Amino acid sequence: MLIQRIKISNYKTYLDLDLDLSVDAERPIILIGGSNGGGKTTLFEAISGALYGLKIESAEHFNELLNQGAIGKVAERIELQITFIGKVLGQEQKYILKRTYQLNPQGRPLESVSLNMNGNMFVYGTMTPPKDRIKAEQQVNKIIKANLPQELSQYFLFDAMQSSELLKKNVFAQTIRDNFENVLGFKKYLQLKSAAEKLQQEWAQQRIEAEQELKEYTALCKQKEALTVELQATIAEIDTQYKYTSSVEEEYQRAKEGAQ
Repeated sequence: MLIQRIKISNYKTYLDLDLDLSVDAERPIILIGGSNGGGKTTLFEAISGALYGLKIESAEHFNELLNQGAIGKVAERIELQITFIGKVLGQEQKYILKRTYQLNPQGRPLESVSLNMNGNMFVYGTMTPPKDRIKAEQQVNKIIKANLPQELSQYFLFDAMQSSELLKKNVFAQTIRDNFENVLGFKKYLQLKSAAEKLQQEWAQQRIEAEQELKEYTALCKQKEALTVELQATIAEIDTQYKYTSSVEEEYQRAKEGAQ
């Protein structure tokens, strides 16, 4: 990815900025300097916001990001536009990506996105029907990820002062490791490992439950066999008693007649 231009309107310290970032082959590096509070960090945040979007959660958050000079003077909306060149299948493509943020009458933050890829437009926003929005958003995210994945952006768009603070806190190495794990897909393997361990635990629990059920079933089978033997003995006893009763019935009748 080669960033050529960034335009910022009403974002934090920038009321209106149009910065040419194009470079020559002999001078491919851009260094941005300035005094404290001059907007260096805000510039990197604006570039990142233009590429990956601003996560504006509420009207209060929007007003914190809105340049105070815009209030009551111009339309109260934040605009971030970035122009960059990337390669697709070995061929260079020019992209113009623009994100606009504003509040609706109910105070809800709205986002609208447009990506111009050599004249091919992808447009969506908060009010776009979900089906169309998902399709266009996937295309835009696919293009951005192919040029500069968000997990790696901080290694190309960073504030040297912030990186020194990370080194002081001894978390920079861990940050690099975590992000490379995400980009290279290691995180997926870790998730698969966790899922496999969970599944193994579930199978072990099911096996224990199955063994318990088998023991209960075996005990019930033995109990059934014992009851079957007892039932057969009872039936045999009843049969014997019935035969005895039948054999003495005739004698009983004769004795009864004699008594009369």
